[in-house]
Amino acid sequence: MDDVLLREFCTEHMAFLQNKLKEIYTIDTPELLKEEEDGEKVNINEKLSTYRFMEAVYANIEQTEEQEGEIYERYQTLLDNLRSKKQYISELKDEIEKKHEADIRNIKIMINAFHKEM
Repeated sequence: MDDVLLREFCTEHMAFLQNKLKEIYTIDTPELLKEEEDGEKVNINEKLSTYRFMEAVYANIEQTEEQEGEIYERYQTLLDNLRSKKQYISELKDEIEKKHEADIRNIKIMINAFHKEM
């Protein structure tokens, strides 16, 4: 098979599989997140990635020796709320992965297979 055709073939299938994976992890926006989400749907993986970043930044407040004051309380509260939401989203992700275990595993296998061929 021609290299260009092979690359196009693999790219097309990988895009299809990545979209299917994204679909699996996209759910109706839970009530807990409606105040921060504009859309009716949310992608759990993307939300967890955002929460991990925010947690890493907010967690710096816990490293300070001055664990009091208005700023400390504000960011500690934000961090506590964020961690609660992150835990909730992680539990939803676990449920999704149990429900779609075979498809997720097969999608990853096929993405890796197509990637190796490129």
